[in-house]
Amino acid sequence: MFIGKQSRDFLIETASPAAVLSGVEVAQPASGLRCPYVLEISLWQDAITRQQQFCTQLESLHGDSVPSKVQLDDQKALIRLDNVQGGSHSIYVMEGDDVVSRAFRETNHWEKREVAAVVEQLITVADRKGVSRSEVVFIDIGANLGTFTMAAAAAGFKVYAFEPMETNIAAIRHSICANKQFLNNVALIETGLGNEFQTCGLYSGDANVGDGFVNCDPSFRIDAEVHAKRNISKRQDLIVRRLDDLLGSSVMDSLKARVAVLKIDVEGFEPLVFEGAKKFLDVVHPEFLMTEVNVDNPIKVKQYMEYMSRWYDVHEEAFTGPILDLSTLQYPAQGGRRFAVNIFNLYLAAKSI
Repeated sequence: MFIGKQSRDFLIETASPAAVLSGVEVAQPASGLRCPYVLEISLWQDAITRQQQFCTQLESLHGDSVPSKVQLDDQKALIRLDNVQGGSHSIYVMEGDDVVSRAFRETNHWEKREVAAVVEQLITVADRKGVSRSEVVFIDIGANLGTFTMAAAAAGFKVYAFEPMETNIAAIRHSICANKQFLNNVALIETGLGNEFQTCGLYSGDANVGDGFVNCDPSFRIDAEVHAKRNISKRQDLIVRRLDDLLGSSVMDSLKARVAVLKIDVEGFEPLVFEGAKKFLDVVHPEFLMTEVNVDNPIKVKQYMEYMSRWYDVHEEAFTGPILDLSTLQYPAQGGRRFAVNIFNLYLAAKSI
């Protein structure tokens, strides 16, 4: 399948790659609008409808079978892997040397321990509340190829997946079609999240294409020197929105007491996402939260965790592990804590739990 150009298999007349990936024409925000795209209570159904339309188009091309390979453009392709993550479902990954995709191809897993921890916690919450898994919600911010999203859906939970990168969106959409039992369980929201409405650039490393990071500085450029030093490239522009504006009061009220776990991995943009989600944290208040941190800058991590400590206790290693002493997060030169790895996940539990 080619984006924005004709192939023997597929042709959509469209002005933007995002429209091809979603299968529908997506209205772009008009200049000067304060914050468009507030979908209120239709957010879930809107996303489900877009996915259904995409799968219908895919079926019209391939029948009941799902393609083993999807050509996105002249250089990028997706391939389908079956029986991943313990044999529970299929997933599309990149054909090239992307870190996450390579791990799936070689081991059928990515972040196996972390995925298991999230699913286990979702099950624990459903059992404690005595409700069906379909009544419990998982939110995946920075869904990447859908590793956590697909695992949670395979376990029977509802999922809101937020992902702005077009290649990742294509992978998730095809993965949902390959697992038809997930069709009404996953709402894919194609947007970036942050602390204000703005247009930013999305970048990623050439060896880990799907793991994008956001830079909103309009003066930031990837010249030959920067590319040679950091091996990163710009992938696309994207709209960044505040989660509080995107969801609105109606959606937040509908999600209250239903979100068991939120996972966020947005390559250092996490604090800005939650700056734009204060009302969400107050009203929806997910019971558990898993966030990636990078202690190359432990002062920023400390500030981030101190901000989140208004709502959560911060644990190491597991949702029920030891509570982290934030005072130990200092620069090594100051005698602060040294972790075995620089990038890892912290597990947060709501103070009311």
